[in-house]
Amino acid sequence: MDVKKYFGKKYLYRYLIVIVSMMLNGLGVALMRISCMGTDPFSSMNYSFSEFFHIPLGTVVILVSCILLGLSLFAMRSSLGFGTAANMALLGTSADLWTSLITRVAGHEISFVGTEALALRIILVCLGILCMIFFNSFYISADLGMSPYDALGFIIEKLSGGFPFKWARVITDIICVVIAYFVAGRNGDQWELIGIGTVIMAFGTGPLLSFFKEHIAQPFVRRMCEI
Repeated sequence: MDVKKYFGKKYLYRYLIVIVSMMLNGLGVALMRISCMGTDPFSSMNYSFSEFFHIPLGTVVILVSCILLGLSLFAMRSSLGFGTAANMALLGTSADLWTSLITRVAGHEISFVGTEALALRIILVCLGILCMIFFNSFYISADLGMSPYDALGFIIEKLSGGFPFKWARVITDIICVVIAYFVAGRNGDQWELIGIGTVIMAFGTGPLLSFFKEHIAQPFVRRMCEI
């Protein structure tokens, strides 16, 4: 096995793409949470656990991902790699850091109620959605492994013999939303975590992720690796 190739320029570009993508993905998570108009399905579930058990989001992401990691090890080891570790370590942590930074800049914790600052919240949730789906496509296209949750859709596609990834992703997202609803409902903040942003992510991530990956992210990664 030629280990040296993993330290070559082509792979270094891929590592950089994964790290930057994860950090900006975390920004998307933070923006959606701050908007109080719903987070993406996986994050809504993780936030519900985080706020119910009073532990950092980054810790929850690592714990939940470790559970899902077992399925990936059993069904699709090819989905694991540097991207898997980067997602587990950076996504939740970067979301916490971005939230803290935005809170410091604003000078106070940001929490919206009802229809307060609706225009600003719509902008925030739209930016968050764009960040998450767009940069997810880049870290997946780097082909260095993906998060155990992102791998679920591909595992379902593989084990089912052709059930499309984009619809498998819709199913797993809906399951996350249901879990978030019941867990967050205990604290009464389920409608901050589950909202229009969640609905868009649940039904739009699969199709949009496939589009961005095919038309933007994969061509970009190929060009970078040819430099």
